[in-house]
Amino acid sequence: MSNKGKEVQGVRDLKGKKRMSAGDSIASGAPSKQCKHNGPRYNDGDCVLLRASDPDDPPCVAQIVGSKANKVEIRRFYSPQDTDFWRKDYHGKKELFLSNQFDTQSLDCILGKCTVHTFKEYMELEGRRSDSAYYSRFEYDAYSKKLIDVKDADWLCICGNPYNPDLYVQCHICKSRFHPVCANTIAKSSCIICCDKCKNSPSQEQAADERFERYLKFARMFKDI
Repeated sequence: MSNKGKEVQGVRDLKGKKRMSAGDSIASGAPSKQCKHNGPRYNDGDCVLLRASDPDDPPCVAQIVGSKANKVEIRRFYSPQDTDFWRKDYHGKKELFLSNQFDTQSLDCILGKCTVHTFKEYMELEGRRSDSAYYSRFEYDAYSKKLIDVKDADWLCICGNPYNPDLYVQCHICKSRFHPVCANTIAKSSCIICCDKCKNSPSQEQAADERFERYLKFARMFKDI
């Protein structure tokens, strides 16, 4: 269900609720309440998938912030594609914006639980991510339609913009990640390179080239580079 272009219901000022930084754990803290529906138990703080009004649309993602009777109060996540800020080079397929949009939903709308990781956690899970794993590194003001930029060098390319975790290259020496174009390469997604900074360092150049050649020999045994 797309949120773009629809009237936002239940928007609160960001100061109206305890602000959750995208750098913090999405489901941190002890749950204050618990509700049960058709078997599963849901706690305050759990992230869940909500049935979309259009059956052809993917489920929405939200965080439970309260419950009463057969209803839950939720805080919505926005998909970057549903805002004016989506850029293919910046945002991955599983990225979400934590918004200040709160509303109430029936327990019947919940399809199940999911996990919204911090960006750091998501990258550490590379190769071990489940289909229900998402990540969030920005907050989105659904009222003013502005992105709240949370600067963190861990997920910024040298150009100063965030890199897409589904489309990046990484230096095998300094471990920095880049947009392929910023590293002057047409390498495939998630490929390992030697960045210009490390390559041009006199004290590291020879050792870097040797390590990189060893890596390439090893990598070619398992995948096409």
